[in-house]
Amino acid sequence: MRVAIYARCSTNENKQDTERQVDELKTIASNFDWEVVKVYEDYASGSKSSRPALDQMMKDAHTRSFDIVMISSLCRLGRSLSHMVKLLDKLKKYKIDLYTKQEGISTNHAMGELFFNIISSINQFQLSQISENVRSGIALAKKRGKKMGRVPVLDKNKIEKIHKLRNEGLSYRKIAKQVAVSHGTIDKVFNNSYKTMKVE
Repeated sequence: MRVAIYARCSTNENKQDTERQVDELKTIASNFDWEVVKVYEDYASGSKSSRPALDQMMKDAHTRSFDIVMISSLCRLGRSLSHMVKLLDKLKKYKIDLYTKQEGISTNHAMGELFFNIISSINQFQLSQISENVRSGIALAKKRGKKMGRVPVLDKNKIEKIHKLRNEGLSYRKIAKQVAVSHGTIDKVFNNSYKTMKVE
């Protein structure tokens, strides 16, 4: 059995954490008499979309460069439940199995296949619930006469305060902290791309 190991540590973790993940998975692979043919490592938070090693692994999976992917935990794989399900579906399509150390599950066994079918079902249910909640919320808001759209962050008084603080020599970061808005909003004010709002 040809094995690909995928390890990831978030930006606030030590890079040695990926080494630990890889070493543990290599030991397990050796115990199964599996051959590790490729190791993929990413250093990014789970929510970030840019994961070059994961992208490369999925490309190699498409060409069946290995038979099974080993990960330390499901949380190391996908950015979200829906993202993880998409990855699992692709691996299944490519006839690549998945082994997770923490959950102790492998898709080349019946129980592992059942587990991932349950995850897929939960994901579909969540997406349906979110969609229904959004539709219900919009309908209720319209019924109450609320206008749909983005709520303005600043009014005229706050914009004047931002200019005053800047004239006093404060940096964008300090102004943003004092006014309790994002750095991007401050930047928009000084680039004249933020429209002033009338104070109610």
